Amino acid sequence: MKFPKFYATAGANDTQMMWEWGAGYRFTKIEGFYGTDNKQMSIHTGSTIKGSEGNFTQGVDAYRDVTLDLSQHAIVDNKAPKIIIKADFDKLLTGKINTIVLVTGTGSDGNATPNIHTANQMVKFVDNLGGNGSSDISGMFSVSSVEN
Repeated sequence: MKFPKFYATAGANDTQMMWEWGAGYRFTKIEGFYGTDNKQMSIHTGSTIKGSEGNFTQGVDAYRDVTLDLSQHAIVDNKAPKIIIKADFDKLLTGKINTIVLVTGTGSDGNATPNIHTANQMVKFVDNLGGNGSSDISGMFSVSSVEN
């Protein structure tokens, strides 16, 4: 696996944005607490690879290109336009693709555990974050305003 140029600039993985349990990269890392009893929540998403040195193949592909429609043309000339992008975190759980109910334990159909990182659980969050790439290309993001 070849590391992108930004990796060296980022330092010695101080942000722990590289998988600890396998090779690959984290694209989203959301941690905190949920529920009235403050259960721990840890949602990490990212692409994985499998195999061994010299024989790596794609595991989970959690990369998404997000496409957003601008409400008006953004005119770029001697000054850059200001585009405000809204991230609706409610859609992390109630997205267009999946409705996720956080549960403890191993989870079941339609539910996701907030603290166990498996490929099947992760993809539910990825589709809500960045869309599935076909029927949803915006995920939880939208353009709030464009100022030229």
